[in-house]
Amino acid sequence: MPTFMGQHFLGIDNMAKESAARCLKENGEPDDYLCVACLYALMDDKPMAVRHLELAIEKGFNSWYVLRDHPWLKSLKGYTDYEALLKKYLK
Repeated sequence: MPTFMGQHFLGIDNMAKESAARCLKENGEPDDYLCVACLYALMDDKPMAVRHLELAIEKGFNSWYVLRDHPWLKSLKGYTDYEALLKKYLK
């Protein structure tokens, strides 16, 4: 689990956001974007979560069922932009 997820679970979300941004700047792998999307979904920031899912896909992430079934993305279910993203890639 990335450091920023641990920080979130400890309740230090501002530090988690900073760590997530640093992670993306230093690594920027598709899975990193997925983890950041999970962070934002857990913080109930749906627009930022979906944006990071889009960036993950742009970077090459293609595990579509992970996007649909990941437990940390549950809060996105029913959110229009998330549902549109799933519809676009899950056929």
